[in-house]
Amino acid sequence: MNRSTAFGIRAIPGARLPILAFTLVVIGACASSSGAYAQQTTPCDIRGVYDVPSEQGPGATAEITSEGEVWVGTIIGPEMGPVGHRILTDLRYDADEARYEGTLNTPDGRSLSAEVECVSDEEIQITGKRMMMSRSFRWRRQATEGAVPSPAAATSQVGIGRLP
Repeated sequence: MNRSTAFGIRAIPGARLPILAFTLVVIGACASSSGAYAQQTTPCDIRGVYDVPSEQGPGATAEITSEGEVWVGTIIGPEMGPVGHRILTDLRYDADEARYEGTLNTPDGRSLSAEVECVSDEEIQITGKRMMMSRSFRWRRQATEGAVPSPAAATSQVGIGRLP
């Protein structure tokens, strides 16, 4: 009885079917994950004017624009800080994480790591991180003329508040 060998490993009788099934599962998983990866590499459009809710009452207005390869967020409504203050700087899209990463600059002078993710066409979530602590905020895009806001745009979960 001479059994065939591959790479010096002797075949086990009856083991071909489980190995074939395992190989097909691995190939299927790789094919489906490559499709998901392709979707993540396309950045969402974060540019626009946003309402920034506040836990203390009416919020502010901020605008996100591009400056070449990076995105910045500037306060354009005085409720949250001085008009013209760059609250978000150096945002760059990270295709592996499917989000923008940069710096969050608080009006009182602190700088934190920032992550910006699209929640929907009308909302972005901004997470400010400092050491082991983080806090997330949702900004709602202002409706443009002729646009009809979705029901998701009517509910914002978290305001600006104080960061740790």
